[in-house]
Amino acid sequence: MRIRVLGAAREVGRSAVLVEQDGSRILMDYGVSVGTGRNKDPAFPIHVRPRDVGALVITHAHLDHSGAAPLFEVDPGRSPAIYATSPTVRLSELLLHDFVKVTGDASPFTDYEVAKFAEGARAIDYGEEVRIGDLTFRLTNAGHVPGSAMIYVEGSRRILYTGDMNRSDTELLRGYGDGGPLPEADVVIAESTYSQTQHPSRDEEERALVEYAKEVVERKGTLLIPAFAVGRAQEVAMALRRHRFPHRVYMDGMALKVNELMTSIPDYVRDPEALEDALNSLEYVNSWGMRKRIVEEPGVIISPAGMLVGGASIFYSKRISEGDRNGVAIVAYQAPETPGRKLLEKGELEVPDEGKKRRVKAEVRRFDFSSHSGRDELLKFFTEDIRGDPLIILVHGDEEPMLKFAEELRGKGLKVEVPTAGQEFEIGGAVP
Repeated sequence: MRIRVLGAAREVGRSAVLVEQDGSRILMDYGVSVGTGRNKDPAFPIHVRPRDVGALVITHAHLDHSGAAPLFEVDPGRSPAIYATSPTVRLSELLLHDFVKVTGDASPFTDYEVAKFAEGARAIDYGEEVRIGDLTFRLTNAGHVPGSAMIYVEGSRRILYTGDMNRSDTELLRGYGDGGPLPEADVVIAESTYSQTQHPSRDEEERALVEYAKEVVERKGTLLIPAFAVGRAQEVAMALRRHRFPHRVYMDGMALKVNELMTSIPDYVRDPEALEDALNSLEYVNSWGMRKRIVEEPGVIISPAGMLVGGASIFYSKRISEGDRNGVAIVAYQAPETPGRKLLEKGELEVPDEGKKRRVKAEVRRFDFSSHSGRDELLKFFTEDIRGDPLIILVHGDEEPMLKFAEELRGKGLKVEVPTAGQEFEIGGAVP
């Protein structure tokens, strides 16, 4: 059996791993790194020919795991079978159409290929077994976003690929342990995004966010919460509702379409009634006139994009940053060179395509609402949750923290590799 790492090697983004045995091939994820800063062009994994892939299995809808999938639709008739949970297929379609809109001519595919991808993808449930030649695979809950999955591949050897995972319960989801013990594996290919970062108590972070929102609104300010449309926006809304936030909360952008989808998949969320109650408590923004009005009024606005790179949050951030009574609550990961990262680190707002920086008068605070496992949870994953004595391949993390984490795990007696892009591993003998 052969494993080839095509992306997310010593970086966060463009996840892709190819598994091969005796001519049977399964590609796990095929994502994109969205261009930021001066380089607006997206970056894709190492190319693999569609005819060389028996199946593409997608762990979840975020673009760094699903964003290159429509490339397989550019050459009709050669696309591999595509598998994912139903929420992943539907959420991916939403995000991919938005990706085409935002990237324009930089996208190598169009809305047509996105539609073909969604039309041809096969929705499967957790635990359902699928055979691809000499390989079989099944999905298990990963606890990251609704429909997110780990992939368990069986052939001559057993492989567990985590995708993005969260061990802890959140307002929206159960952690990955909810599905019972993880299957025993000979190889574990695992994300390591927060290997050097310990997440604080989620309940404490929620309470701190709610108190900050009260402070801003009660001093007659407006609070902007830029949030990812899939998962984070709904998580924030549920936190505000659970902690009885007493003021108006608005939601805008693609998150509104995601809300509609999430209420239709009750089996994939932790508490469907609490989610619906939280979403019903919001006021949905439905026009530019409404945007211009609410940005001048005391209240909370939840709006994509989470890194301030697009969507309605660009309009809100420009207006809200000008008022010293206002606030911005950062609840999402901010990639290097993004406007959100610069806002956090330098206190300045760089508006995409405007070509100038704005002085930020609004108060900016950060709250940790991560949907990834933190350091302690990752250590428990590798030392308690994994069974057997597998080879561990770390992906999806910044290079320096990954190398440091690998050394820590080796110190605990584990076999660990930190691959570079294109690196191959032979498991249990050569593959012809």
